[in-house]
Amino acid sequence: MTELSGKQKRYLRGLGQTIPAGITIGKAALSDDVLREAAAMLERHELLKVRLPVMDRHDRSAFAQDAATRLDAALVGVVGHTLLLFKPSAEASKRRIQLP
Repeated sequence: MTELSGKQKRYLRGLGQTIPAGITIGKAALSDDVLREAAAMLERHELLKVRLPVMDRHDRSAFAQDAATRLDAALVGVVGHTLLLFKPSAEASKRRIQLP
């Protein structure tokens, strides 16, 4: 996934304000089932909000980077216990979000 510009991240964070958390991560962390479901949701919606369990700030940052890497998605941002991921649809005709 290519790196997003600051303007694109701001735009996506604005869109992320209106969507509910698609996945809540529990004690199982990033199990294969969670990754499969997250990948399917990213393919359908392109923008995914994930609620994280209570953890240290540095652990959250590392967790978010790991999740983005494993899902081949761009990490838009981490605020509190929520992270926002973006992955454009593979087919151009199915893309719902047009970045500025």
